[in-house]
Amino acid sequence: MDDAKVELDQVAQLVTAWRAERNSKYQHCPKNLLHRARALTASFPIAVITRATGLSEKQVAPYGRKYTEKALETKQEFVELPAVVPLSGPSILIEIRSKLKSISVQLPATTDLGKLFSELLS
Repeated sequence: MDDAKVELDQVAQLVTAWRAERNSKYQHCPKNLLHRARALTASFPIAVITRATGLSEKQVAPYGRKYTEKALETKQEFVELPAVVPLSGPSILIEIRSKLKSISVQLPATTDLGKLFSELLS
């Protein structure tokens, strides 16, 4: 039996065990199980996964089939930036995060944030 089939069987068993142990039928499926089921879309059609696990198509592919296929094709890329000298004295750290990307900027404490944000948003 290949690894993907073994993983599908394991996920199906874990979902069955979770269903037996849950406190309410309205309790959400644990995220780790959903992630494992979604990862199987690289090896199996969504219908095969939903039939084996009892999860809905919306749980397995919450943003549709095309989105799931595209997400699996996307490679994580990291950009390495040159080292910078840390600021001496007080500073402001701004972090912006999304699901796939993040950026951190450290500015001197004397930075006029109102002016900075108005420039960024204009």
